[in-house]
Formats: sequence, C-alpha cells, structure tokens
Amino acid sequence: MEFDDELDDDGPGPPLLPADDRLWRHPSEVGHALIATGWRRYDTRVWTVGVLAASIGALLATGVTYVARSPGTRTVTVPAFERNIEPVSVLSVQNHFDVMAVTRRVRPAVASLIVTRGVTRSSGSGVVFRSDGFLLTSASVVTGASQLTAVLADDRRLTAKIVGLDPDSGIALLKLPGYGFEVASLGSTASVKTGQPAVVLGSPVTLNGVPAVSSGRVTGLGQNMDDGNQVLSDMIETDAHIDPGSWGGPLLDASGAVIGITDAPAGGDLIGADAYATPIELASAVAEQLITTGRVTPVWFGIAGADLDGGVVVQDVTASSPAARSGIDPGDVIIAVDDRPVSSMNALTLVMRTHRPGESILLRVRHNGEERTVSAVLEPRPSH
Repeated sequence: MEFDDELDDDGPGPPLLPADDRLWRHPSEVGHALIATGWRRYDTRVWTVGVLAASIGALLATGVTYVARSPGTRTVTVPAFERNIEPVSVLSVQNHFDVMAVTRRVRPAVASLIVTRGVTRSSGSGVVFRSDGFLLTSASVVTGASQLTAVLADDRRLTAKIVGLDPDSGIALLKLPGYGFEVASLGSTASVKTGQPAVVLGSPVTLNGVPAVSSGRVTGLGQNMDDGNQVLSDMIETDAHIDPGSWGGPLLDASGAVIGITDAPAGGDLIGADAYATPIELASAVAEQLITTGRVTPVWFGIAGADLDGGVVVQDVTASSPAARSGIDPGDVIIAVDDRPVSSMNALTLVMRTHRPGESILLRVRHNGEERTVSAVLEPRPSH
C-alpha cells in the first residue's frame, strides 16, 4: 500500500538519529513518526490500553509503538523523553509476558522494506534469519517490485534482491549484500495452540525506525486466507493488530522465536484487522529450496482424509501414489509423521509441505487397531 508522510513539504527531512537514540528520545526529536501515524486517530472504537499501572514508567522510557489487543482497544504511541532511563520490563495485562524483552531480542533482525513499483512506493517489513543476509517477507509485499531498499535497525540502507517468490505459501526470499547480519531465532509451530500469546513485530517506514509491536493471542491454526492473488492454506491466525507497514514481519511466540511470517487478507479492514502468518516451518522450507535450487517444487503424497481425534483418517488413496506404494489403506489413521504428531488434515498437509520431492518420511499409522510404521518417498505434485 502506498504511503505518504502527509506533509506539505516533500523535501528531505531531518537526518535519522542513531538507533539507540530513537528508542529512548522524545518522538518530536525523531522527525515525522507521530505525524505519520495520525490515521489511527480515526478509529472510533473504544480501546483499553494493555499496560500494568506499575509499568507506565517503562513505557514512558521507550519509543516503541505498543498494542495489547482485546475487544475495543486502541493503539497508542507513548513518547520517550529520557534516553538514560534503564528500560523496565513491560507486561501485557492480557498475556502476562515480557513484550518489551521480546522486542529487544528480535528488533535488530527486523528490517523496513521500501518497495518501488514504477512511480509508486509502498512499504512492509521483513526478518533476517541468516547472517549472510537472507531475509523472509510476504510475497504480497514485494511482488512486482522494480526496486527494493531494506532499512536495518542500525540505519543502514541496503539494496535488496528478490531471490524468489512462492505463491503457494505467500513467502518471498530476499538477499542483502554482505555478511555478519543480526538474525532472529526460528521456532516451531509443533506445540503452538490456540489461545497462547503471540507478538507481531514490524518496522514501518512511516515510524522512522521505531518498531511497531502488538501482542495478542493465536486465534486459529490451519486457516485459509485470500491474499488477493489466491487462497493461502495452513495459515496461523492471531488477533494481534497488524499495521500495514508491518506486513511481512515476524509473528513471535512468548520466547521471541519466529513462528510465522505475517500477511493480511485482501480487502480487509486495515485498522484492527486480524493478522495471518505462514508457519515458519513452511517459510524456511521454501527459503531452503529457493537458496539451493532457485525454485519451489510442491510435494505429493496422494490421499484424501478427514480429522479424527488423535490423527487423520484416510478416506481415499490415489492409485500409484506415494501413499499407495507405502501400503497406506483407506480406514488407516495417520497419527504422526517423522515423530511429529498430526491431529488434523491441515497439520498433516503442513508437515508434508515442509519436505522436498524425493525425500523419505516415516508415518506412524493405526491399521486395523494396531500401530505400525511405514515409509514413503514423496513425489512432485502432478500438474493436472
């Protein structure tokens, strides 16, 4: 989406302050950050600020835009006026974990993305996950870009190159020039459950280097989302607020590990809209294929199934498919793949999508009431 600083003077603004100064100084000293967030004032819903009373001093000591999502909450930007105050942990009333500690841990790996398409510009975020400069973001953020600039937390502006896009997962892989970059830790969705805390972290260009942080909860797993080009499946859904400039940034668990790469549905209400995220296992598998082969080849197993308590019941097996050759029969219940429990068809599909064609998987199956382990070699998905 296009962005504008909404100022009459389109000339060059003041120089950026050092990264540490931007985190602790008053927003009036960091250019146009507050002016650029003025659109939030038009949200007329009643919101509750998710900050413990004892932690207000900590918020005043930081320049972070912070949101704790609950019915009727509103985004607030708390000014920073004293850069020498030691930051104090800020707890979300809703989630009871240290949001600011999570932010400090991951912020150095989150980049602002300035996307040029002809004469228009838009913005998004991304997260560096390898020290040699590979960065994950949403494909919708960078599709059609003629030029990409990444602005890092230390104020460096680097030209980013698109390594590849995967429409099926909604993931884009970018490469920054150089080495020695700060990286985020990649987590796992294997133990993620609905209701657990989640944090959306972004670096909108309009906030002039101040990170946008929002906390909420995981509200859905295995969800479908229309990104405007196609329907993405197996997505994580969270009620944490997502600023348009944060799209493509990381979805974090309470430890600060990346569990997804955020996106937003096409045509949705941008103010207060729920965020969606591609699970990190899928995003990293896509990245690995793009790095090593330059393309993503979807895999094929060859069953139709349905959710069943404790697994997936096989309803149909395609002839001559990997599933058929492995000895899977209709009526079998798949309960784990490579020792990872699968409790739904969406979970099974996600595990399959993290593999490449030609790779072997081990499935734990209940067959006629008895458990057995079978091996299957995945194949490229047929084109028809």
